[in-house]
Amino acid sequence: MKQQIQLRRREVDETADLPAELPPLLRRLYASRGVRSAQELERSVKGMLPWQQLSGVE
Repeated sequence: MKQQIQLRRREVDETADLPAELPPLLRRLYASRGVRSAQELERSVKGMLPWQQLSGVE
C-alpha cells in the first residue's frame, strides 16, 4: 500500500542574506527551510560542526 505524500507550505524568511548568484528557486527553498546566510551553506571541512556537537556520535 502506498503512503500518501503530504506537502507543507513553509513561510519564506524575507530577511535571509543569501548570495545573489543563487538561482531564485534555490534562494526561496533555502529561506523557507530556515537557511539565513551563506555560511550555513558551507560544505567544506572548515564549515562542519565539531563531532562533539553531533548527536549520536561517540
